[in-house]
Amino acid sequence: MRRIIPRVLPLAIAIPSSIACMDGNLHDDRMSTSKSNKKPDTRQKKKAGHLDHLVILPGTSCPDLASEIAGHIGVKVGDVDIKMFTDGEVFCRVNEPIRGKDVFVIQTCAVPVNESIMEMLLTISCARRAGANRVTAVIPYFGYLHHRRGSPLSSKYSSRYMWSTTSDFAKMLTVMGVDRVISVDLQRPGQGQEACFFDNFIPVETIFSTNLMIDYIHEHIPLEEPVVIVSPDSDFSKKAHKFEKGLLAKGKLKNVSRAAFLHTEHHTGPVDPNASEFLGNVAGADVIIVDDVVDSGGTLSTLCTRLLREGARKVYLCASHGVFSGNSMELIRLSPVEKVVITDSIPLREGENHSKIVQVSVAPLLAQLIESEYYRSVGYKEETETYVLD
Repeated sequence: MRRIIPRVLPLAIAIPSSIACMDGNLHDDRMSTSKSNKKPDTRQKKKAGHLDHLVILPGTSCPDLASEIAGHIGVKVGDVDIKMFTDGEVFCRVNEPIRGKDVFVIQTCAVPVNESIMEMLLTISCARRAGANRVTAVIPYFGYLHHRRGSPLSSKYSSRYMWSTTSDFAKMLTVMGVDRVISVDLQRPGQGQEACFFDNFIPVETIFSTNLMIDYIHEHIPLEEPVVIVSPDSDFSKKAHKFEKGLLAKGKLKNVSRAAFLHTEHHTGPVDPNASEFLGNVAGADVIIVDDVVDSGGTLSTLCTRLLREGARKVYLCASHGVFSGNSMELIRLSPVEKVVITDSIPLREGENHSKIVQVSVAPLLAQLIESEYYRSVGYKEETETYVLD
C-alpha cells in the first residue's frame, strides 16, 4: 500500500526548483506572487534538512572525487572504515546509522582493479546488511569494460562463442543487492551492451563527458584552423561527429572537419595505427584524437607520430578514462602529443610526471545526477509538496 505523507511531517522534503527543473530554469509558481506576499527564501534550509537521508560512502580508490561530489551536493561523506588485513582480505564497517536511507557507494575500478572491485562488492553488502533502503553503485570507471572478446573462429562451423567479463562483473553487483548503477562513459554512442548485462530491475545510467571536453578545449587550448577531429577506429565516429558539432557550436572555429583510421581486419586488442588505412586530410591542421581509454600509451604515441607524418601541425588527445598502466606516463612524455585531456574517473598516481595530462572533473555532473536520483527515489511531487514512500 502506498502512503501519502503530508508536508508537515518530519519526513517531508521540499526540493529546490533548480534541481527539479533540469533545464536550469526556475519554474516556481510562488515566484509570481506580489511583492507583499513574498516569503523569505528558505529553499537552502529545506534542502539541507532533506539530505539527511542521502549517504555518500566513499571507497579507497577515489576518495577525493567522492569528497568533491559530496561537496557539490552539500553533505559530508559517510563514516566508513575500509581496511585490508595482512593476508589481503578486506574489512568494511559503516560507523553511522543508514537504516532506511539511500546509500551511494562511490568506487572506481582503479589499480589494483580486483581489490577495488572486491572492496566495492563488500561495501554494497555491508550497506545492505545495515538496513539501507536503496544502494546505488557509482562507478566512474567500470572495470573489465574493454574485455568484450570471442573465442577463436571455428573453421568448421564459421562460428564463435561470445563472452564478456563485464557481464560477470554485473552479475556480482546484482547478487550483492545493488539497486542501480551510475557510471561515466560506460558505452560508446550508439552502443548499449553494458546495460544489457543487468536485469531489467536494475537501471543503469551513464553520463557522457564529451561536452566537458569540448568546453575545456574551447576555453583553454588555443586551436588554429583548420581543426580535424580524428577517431582512432570506426567505433568512435559518432563521438568524433559530436565533438565536431560541439566545437562549431561554440562559434570560435569555423573550419572543423573529421578524419578516421579504419582497420581492415578483425581485431580483439590493440592495433597498430601504421597498419590501418587513414581517411581524411590533416595537413597543416591542429588535430584532436577522441578515444575512450588511455592505457599503456603505446597506441597514443604511434597515432601522434603517424598524424605528424601525415602533415598535422599539433596533436591533442581527449579520452574518457586515464588508466596509465606500466610506463605509459614516460611514453606520453616522450611522445609528440601536446596535451592529454581526460576525466578524473581514475585518480593519477603520485610521484609521476603529469605535465602533459589535464583532468576534467566529472564531480558536478555526478553530483547533479545523484541528487536528482535521490529526490526521485523518495517520490517527491512538487505540485502537491508531498512525498510518496514505498
